[in-house]
Amino acid sequence: MLWVRGEIDAAGAEGRAAVEAARIVGHPLTLAFTGSFGAVLYGMRREWEHCRAYTAEATQIAERHGFRLWFGVGRMVSGWAERGAVEEVRAGMAVAGETGNQALMPMILGVFADSCRAAGRDAEAVSAADLGLAVGERTQQHFWRPELLRLKGEAFLRLADHSEEEAERRFRSAIEVAEGQEARSLELRAATSLAGISQRQKKSAEARDFLQPVYDSFTQGFDTQDLKVAKALLEELRA
Repeated sequence: MLWVRGEIDAAGAEGRAAVEAARIVGHPLTLAFTGSFGAVLYGMRREWEHCRAYTAEATQIAERHGFRLWFGVGRMVSGWAERGAVEEVRAGMAVAGETGNQALMPMILGVFADSCRAAGRDAEAVSAADLGLAVGERTQQHFWRPELLRLKGEAFLRLADHSEEEAERRFRSAIEVAEGQEARSLELRAATSLAGISQRQKKSAEARDFLQPVYDSFTQGFDTQDLKVAKALLEELRA
């Protein structure tokens, strides 16, 4: 996937082109499919306004034509875009799950974990991330493993029965897995999370040393949320 590899602008352009081509063809299933994946892509990029627009169109088409999988995915992504609408995400997952679909399930559980975190339900986020990791192992879908590890670490930071050291281990594992997969977007997220811990520990130089090279490896997408957050943190670490 282009976005995962760090080809952020190219991923966005291809996603938009796919949806526009589907609109020209006017094929309902293709529209539901490409619109749903376009919405997921914008969710990955944390561009929630675009995510909402794409998922609204795709969900309406899927509901009208009885495409249960894509209706469920659309409802799930719609809840994700609202940042904390856990029950809407859960309802969408349930509809998609009724079809027996297992494709992308680790990522779907990651969406649920992220939504739980946004709602402050961190124990549920840990459970969802653990389930996503287990499903990924069982089905050999490892592409979302770095993000699941990172989400678990972020949840640990807000849970009284877990330590900062436990979170740090998850972030380092996420970075290692992302490096092995050449998944630079996920590596950047994990490195930013780890740098946040180092900043709190007054280890600014150490944080810069591992975050700066990851940030510098990007040649595009600097207007996206992940790169803006990483840049702002690097500036704080230099201050």
